[in-house]
Order: sequence, then C-alpha cells, then structure tokens
Amino acid sequence: MKKSFGFAAQDDSFYFKLNVEENVKYFGRLYGLTNEFLEMHVPSLLKLVDLYDARYTLAENLSTGMRRRLDIASALIHDPAVIIMDEPTQDLDPVLRDDILNLVKEINKQGTTVIFTTHLLEEVDQIADTVAVLSGGRILQVGEPDKIKDGYSRNKEIHLSSLPGKYKKFVTKLRGAKKIVYLDRGVVIHTSNPENVIKKLFGLLKKHKETIIDLHIRKPTLTEVFEYLT
Repeated sequence: MKKSFGFAAQDDSFYFKLNVEENVKYFGRLYGLTNEFLEMHVPSLLKLVDLYDARYTLAENLSTGMRRRLDIASALIHDPAVIIMDEPTQDLDPVLRDDILNLVKEINKQGTTVIFTTHLLEEVDQIADTVAVLSGGRILQVGEPDKIKDGYSRNKEIHLSSLPGKYKKFVTKLRGAKKIVYLDRGVVIHTSNPENVIKKLFGLLKKHKETIIDLHIRKPTLTEVFEYLT
C-alpha cells in the first residue's frame, strides 16, 4: 500500500543539508529503489518539476516555490499510483501558485491520480475533476464541481458594471430576475434564463444612457457553495 501512494506535506519535508538530487535519491532508497534505477529516473523527474538545473543546490538555499517542487519530486520518485498533496500552493504568490497548479495538471496527465487539500477554492474550480467539501472531519458533499454548484443553485449570475451606475432606477423592472444584489461598483442579477434577461437589460441600459464597463455571466462559485454548506 505504501508503495502505491506518495505524500507531499504542506511544510518542508526534506533534508536541508542535502542537495536536490541527494534528497530525491534518499527518499527513493527508503522505497527500496536501486541505485541503478535512481540514476536512470531521477534526471527525468527533476526535469518534470523544473529542478534539473538546481540538482546540485543545497535544499536550504532553494526558494519557496522550488522547495515545494522538491517535496513533490520526493513524493513521486517511486512512481506512485496516487499522490496526496496537503495545500501545495499555500503561502505562494499568484505566479508560483500557477506554476504548481500546472505541475499538478502535468503529473495527472502522466497517469497519476492527484488528491489535494486547499482553502483556495478558485484553484479547485480551475483543475479538479471531483470535489469533496469537508467540515469538522466529515464529507458534506462530493461530486463534479459544476454538479455541486448546480445542487446549490441552477441560477446563473449576471455581473454588470456601468456608468453612471444608477441601477436601482431600472434593474428592479427586469422580469426573470430571481434575486438582485447591489454592490459598490455594480449589480449582480440571479436568473435561470440569463439570455432573455440580458436582452431586456440592454434595452434598459440604452434607455437610461448607461455605458457598460463590464458584463459577464457565471455560475455561483465554490466559495459560495462552501459557505452555504458549512
């Protein structure tokens, strides 16, 4: 069972006085891999996680993003069927977060199932096939992201920002609007029929001489669903 799983912890879980290559080989030996196997496979693994050029760098001298990738490489060295990652993008800036998410997608593309925990639910929307909503140690709901959102509400949200922004004068006249939320810089209209509502909305915007700054449609976010469920 242990050989079927890899685990990348949230905190640094390697040896700071070993370099990148030494760390990965060490964890490979813990899984019973031979030196011959490691010599053959470590270079390609380090290329996958973009650490090949840093293979002789001491772990203590790595940047935060590189340390995260070293943890992932150490968890992948024995070619597990499943890798579990605990908040892999925690404490990373947006660019490094995207790098790690792209790496997660690449690992999955090569045939490894990835299970990861995160509080950043926009990441889940971005890459997850299946979501489990956890609270108090219990799974509250599990399924595909879109299906979970549909279970929360089949309505879609029309997000509108325009100038001069006098929405309250005319948005209330919209037929088909299930709920209207006024924000500082716009309005959100909940509806099950966004196409028809938008047609009516365009007419009202023109009539009231409103200039559209931004207009888009989306489903409720997983964050909204999470807040509702918990």
